[in-house]
Amino acid sequence: MKLARGWRQGTSLFRCRLIYTSRAVSKHDPKLEQKRLDDLVKNVLDLQTDTTDSAIASRDRRNRGYPKLDDTWKKTLSLKENFESEKHPDHAQMYMLPDDYGVRNLDVQAGDFVEARKSSITYLGVILPIPEDREVLGSGQGASLIMVLATGELEQIRATDIMLQMPGFVDAETATMAAPLKWDHVVASTTRTASSSTSPGTDLANDVPSDAGEPFDYTRFSTRAKICRKIREMQRDLDREIRRIYPAFRTLFLEEQESMSLMEQSPTVKKEHRIRKNALDLMQSGQVPTSIVAQCLEQSLANSAKRLRVKASTYLATHSLLMNHPDQFLADSTSHRRSQSFVYRSQREQRILKKVSGWVHDFVSAADDEKSLNAKLIIQGFCDRARHVLKWKRSQEYSADESISEDRPVPSDDGEGLFRWTQEDKDILAFFKISLGNRRELQDNTTGSVAMAIIKQLGLNVRLAPLHHDESSSHKNVPIAVGDMKELETDIAQAGFDLQHSQMFNLLVELGMLAPWENPNTLDTQLKNLHYTSETFKQMGPLMEEQESRHSFGNLPVYVIDSENAHELDDGISIEKAEGKSNFWVHIHIADPTAWIDLKHPLAKLAEHQYASIYLPENMWPMLPEAVTKGRMSLSDGNKEGMNVLSFSALVDLESGKVEEYNVRRGKIHNVKIMSYKAVNNIFKNARVGEESQPTESAQNLSLLAEAASVVAKRRVRVGGAVNAGDPETELKISPLPLPSLADDALGAPKFFRGFPKIQLLSQNDIERLGSYDNLPGGISAESMVSEMMILAGRIAASFGMDHNIPLPHRAQAAPEEGDIKVIESMKHPVTGALSMSELVSRGVFLPVGFLSIKPGNHFALGIRPMLKNDPLADALYKGGYLFSPEKKPPLDAVALSRKLIQCDRMETWVRQLERSSERFWIWTFVDAFLRKRSRQQDSGKTLSTEMCTPSERLLLGPLNALQGIMDVRFNADTLESRIRVSLPQLGGIPVDCTWPTGEPPPARSSIKSVQIIKTISAGAKRTILCSPLRY
Repeated sequence: MKLARGWRQGTSLFRCRLIYTSRAVSKHDPKLEQKRLDDLVKNVLDLQTDTTDSAIASRDRRNRGYPKLDDTWKKTLSLKENFESEKHPDHAQMYMLPDDYGVRNLDVQAGDFVEARKSSITYLGVILPIPEDREVLGSGQGASLIMVLATGELEQIRATDIMLQMPGFVDAETATMAAPLKWDHVVASTTRTASSSTSPGTDLANDVPSDAGEPFDYTRFSTRAKICRKIREMQRDLDREIRRIYPAFRTLFLEEQESMSLMEQSPTVKKEHRIRKNALDLMQSGQVPTSIVAQCLEQSLANSAKRLRVKASTYLATHSLLMNHPDQFLADSTSHRRSQSFVYRSQREQRILKKVSGWVHDFVSAADDEKSLNAKLIIQGFCDRARHVLKWKRSQEYSADESISEDRPVPSDDGEGLFRWTQEDKDILAFFKISLGNRRELQDNTTGSVAMAIIKQLGLNVRLAPLHHDESSSHKNVPIAVGDMKELETDIAQAGFDLQHSQMFNLLVELGMLAPWENPNTLDTQLKNLHYTSETFKQMGPLMEEQESRHSFGNLPVYVIDSENAHELDDGISIEKAEGKSNFWVHIHIADPTAWIDLKHPLAKLAEHQYASIYLPENMWPMLPEAVTKGRMSLSDGNKEGMNVLSFSALVDLESGKVEEYNVRRGKIHNVKIMSYKAVNNIFKNARVGEESQPTESAQNLSLLAEAASVVAKRRVRVGGAVNAGDPETELKISPLPLPSLADDALGAPKFFRGFPKIQLLSQNDIERLGSYDNLPGGISAESMVSEMMILAGRIAASFGMDHNIPLPHRAQAAPEEGDIKVIESMKHPVTGALSMSELVSRGVFLPVGFLSIKPGNHFALGIRPMLKNDPLADALYKGGYLFSPEKKPPLDAVALSRKLIQCDRMETWVRQLERSSERFWIWTFVDAFLRKRSRQQDSGKTLSTEMCTPSERLLLGPLNALQGIMDVRFNADTLESRIRVSLPQLGGIPVDCTWPTGEPPPARSSIKSVQIIKTISAGAKRTILCSPLRY
């Protein structure tokens, strides 16, 4: 109690200093204010009734970790009439954002000002160095960090928690002086460490808390106090800026869209109209960067269309306003710190959110007016109709072994017709789908409580199952629900913050508004914003082919090689003999959309907005619609007039692998041959074993192309030290395709299906990844040949840009630390550079993350410099317009292109995460279907035998290999259980949770070799697989 009382008094004393410091600034009698502060401090200390040494010790202890303002605070916050005009050099308003802020991504460094969001709490503070006694856990976005808050408290965060970063807010030397000396001094979140003992027999009385206290150090605490003061100054500036810019923010970004024609009629508002139109165009694009919003606000307040400098506090205020309006703006859920971008909700979504939220608000209110009565009719009517659908659905019998087919429609409740949702019902159901569109809660959840109020009215309340904790066992597979409501219930302990999402997702499935196999990622708000409509194309008008001359490649065979189910064919390769014994011209042809559209065309804007085609296992979203690309921008073998391409040519010496010369041209190809990877690999294998005595022209050309790819790749390894890291791939096949989906359908009635998709998981046993052409580990196959050619095209384009001083996007990768490089060199194949990525990770070696830049840079893994970022269609849209006319001014200068790269980097991360998350969802679904199948056999008293399983399912009958890359043990205070994250290479490298005895220290690296799957866990979009370790 003394310690607690001392801590509270210490906090009070600290707050008193803050309050009176702030008041002293606004009043102008420094002597009087100082006397009041001294009197208040004396009164606080006099409250300590115990004058013993222990009491003094308690008072000392309460201040540990809470810095006192040193003597310089009086000088820095000198009480002057003109204080606002005479700022101290260390004042927050003296901090300026770097000139390249928003142009390049920066790693989080000590001294950076950040906003972090963790567990629904927002923190503002400055990053401090990690104490030397603590190993930095994680890497990149998952790295552990500590920050000091305005109160002097220290908070542990991860890089993924950071939403905003302002580099160099405090110099690195000052941040280092303020850093804690030991990790135990960090006042982190109130969670127990994963490795601490939590068994019932543990003597908690002798368990010393990790935050026992930080010993007093005047220099460190006074330095930390200066940082705290600067944070508080930034917070005050933030409050002032929010009040200043909010009126403009409300007018430009929150009010209903006004009629532009009416605005244009008034000449007095021409300038305001232009600013307003820029804001509308920004919102209609769907992507809203914070920097552009801040610029619009400053222009509106200054009534000027000129580009103005934005202060750091203004930028922070703009970010805060956008974050605080989640009904209009959704923060980037993948990497907001890097992109500083928001997704703007469509007008339709905003209207539905507002409408349904209003109904629920009126429904739960105590008022008895007309609005409240109408809301009750709407909500209660929906619940009555939903109960009817749920009752009918549970009366049907379904079998997963059936072929997929649509079930018979739901009859009406009176049995005289078919059931139909009312318009209000459809709005409520759409509200649920919209609420599921954001996969990570970074902002206030304004829809969750509304949705749960409706679900509660339905009677589908969440039910808590008792927790089982057995000291002798770390896991008990206890079902959480039984009976008819099982499909609608969720394990709260496993769901965590996804509980509301889980309830909504399960309800939509049970109401026939989502298919049982629905991929939650297809509900993503940004993905839904990318959909094209027929009306979109009507507004664009007809496409006209350009008439500029192009180099004709005549009858030269061009091989377009892709997977059998590829939707877009946008690159081909060809080869022809050149002068010299071993010289050949290798051509890489990229479909050129600039022959039909330029950068200002609406289609180009749509392509830029989507960035790339999105491939999910069950569906794909093309960057440009097939109706536009087919026969024009996608390579085909049926166009007699030829196909427009952008050709990158390299004169390759097949003996040394050296590129002697290059050429870049607008081209036209006429002899296109489309082949699959499988067919080309068969040609390579047959040629290697001598089964083809008389090879065809295509076989000869493909062998020459493979040889060119081989020598160029070997040269990258030999000269540049390239690393060919990878693992055997796992192929995921789903049938039948296209798979019925209800994610976007505005259904007027429920739709149910019989049967379930067939999922195949084909794992390659070729651990060495032997090339079909050269039979070398990591050697040349059809896939690696095409990949090598794309790398070569990027090198050619980058060289062309440097030779003609044209800014182009480059991809670079820093080299690992010297010790890691030695490990890599000892592991990789001396000729092909091949090594196992999983083995590399198991040794604790991670390759640095690549990044985009307008400046050429080294790429460690590829062993080349420079490396052009390679996205064929997107690059062609940018380069094609001026690449061959150096006298023309580039459409984007270096600064503008750098800003575009930030958006490209953000979109690339989002697309990659969406595709990876979808693939993991289907792997989880495959495992879940197998466990259900095994459970049905066990319920009937039978054992699931090998003969009863498909080849893919047989993999799950025994133990699975496990890869352990992260040492952290995560303790769940709700379930009193511990978990370790491992990945399963045989299941596509999917990360899973592995049980671990609570209280035991983390396992040694790579000590978990194999696991046995226990069960699958589902909570809406959050799904995982639980395993138990077999060998460690």
